[in-house]
Amino acid sequence: MLRLFQGIMNGPKVADLPERRDLSWIEGIALAPLVIGFLVLGIDPGPVAGSAADAAHILTAGVARSADAHRLQPSPDGGESSYAVARSIR
Repeated sequence: MLRLFQGIMNGPKVADLPERRDLSWIEGIALAPLVIGFLVLGIDPGPVAGSAADAAHILTAGVARSADAHRLQPSPDGGESSYAVARSIR
């Protein structure tokens, strides 16, 4: 399976294609914070998940308040199928 994958992804060698070098140390230093962040997130996702949960609670509370403020009420003309959006007075 690995040989099949290598043959499909790499294909045959092309003679006039330039060789690519490995990552330089400057590029490695630039990528180090990203790699460290991924490792920390993989080991302990709690702080990020907690922040995401807090944001979701705030968002759902805002949606609930908005739905409560814009609830549907029957239209003044008494039509059964038509509804007018009315803001609640608090």
